[in-house]
Amino acid sequence: RTESIPFKIPMGIVEKIMDERYAGDGTVHPSDHLLKLKELCGLFKVVGLSRESVMKKLFRLSLKDKAREWYELLDDPHHSEWKELEYIFYSKFYPLHEVHLDRNYIYNFCPHDGENIAQAWGRLKLLMLKCPIHELPIDIIVNNIYARLSGHYKDYLDACLEGSFSRKEVKAKWDLLETIQRNTEDWDKD
Repeated sequence: RTESIPFKIPMGIVEKIMDERYAGDGTVHPSDHLLKLKELCGLFKVVGLSRESVMKKLFRLSLKDKAREWYELLDDPHHSEWKELEYIFYSKFYPLHEVHLDRNYIYNFCPHDGENIAQAWGRLKLLMLKCPIHELPIDIIVNNIYARLSGHYKDYLDACLEGSFSRKEVKAKWDLLETIQRNTEDWDKD
């Protein structure tokens, strides 16, 4: 016999999700909706449930109108893994032409005139956050931003990594850009 373990999701979280349900009418970007759901689900833990399981349970409640109808017509969504549910949600509400356009913005990203490394990196990360299904390799993204930086910023990154930035491992390059952004933000707060 399998014992059922009761769980309790904080009512304030449920209310917040119900107040900001996704309609699927184009007024809210689908990645903004899932990001909000992930943020809310990260605010609490339920004993015996993974974060993905909690997100699956709250996902249905986070939908209304056209999006809710779409969910109700899915073949047994309760037995789908979160990643699968997320994928079919994007397939339905994030049209391929928009994904393609957003992917191109990421791939062809260029820093603005007068924008420092931290500002450019932050703006690029926002584009990636908006299009989490861009499917571009991180190494290409990081090398592209480097290639489009001005000469003195390239020299700075090379010096920070004690050699050619483009020849370093992707994790070292990513970590350096993250550190620069974090340090710049810390200085900006003072």
